[in-house]
Amino acid sequence: MRNNTSQGGRGRGYGRGGGRGRGNSRYSNNRSKQSSKTQLPKERKSLADYRFTIGTATQQSDFPTVAEYLINYIRKTYVHGDHIAIALEQRKEYEFEEPEFVPPANKNMQKSAEIKFESRMRKYDDRVEQYQINRVSTWKPIHS
Repeated sequence: MRNNTSQGGRGRGYGRGGGRGRGNSRYSNNRSKQSSKTQLPKERKSLADYRFTIGTATQQSDFPTVAEYLINYIRKTYVHGDHIAIALEQRKEYEFEEPEFVPPANKNMQKSAEIKFESRMRKYDDRVEQYQINRVSTWKPIHS
């Protein structure tokens, strides 16, 4: 009669698996079921969670979601962020309309019209300047 303990748990039918072949069938079946489960996409809560990388089809299908989130983030966070958001949505530079001076019909209103025009020009210049600042700072969330 054979001594089963002399084989150290290896050999015919005496290993960890307790049977012929490789390992326990219950263990290997259970393990394969766990690995075949599909993982649910993780919930996105912050800007760092919205990343786009080129790779699998799943990652490619994330592009519209990531782009939409970034555009909304820029629109809400930046001063005059609508200009940058529109430029990103249309994929071209935002075109500002420069205010035009309209001379008044009455000469007495000339000074008032000039003051209003100067005010509109200052606002226009501020928006264009802020747009340029936002263009540069937009690269940070996109490429982080």
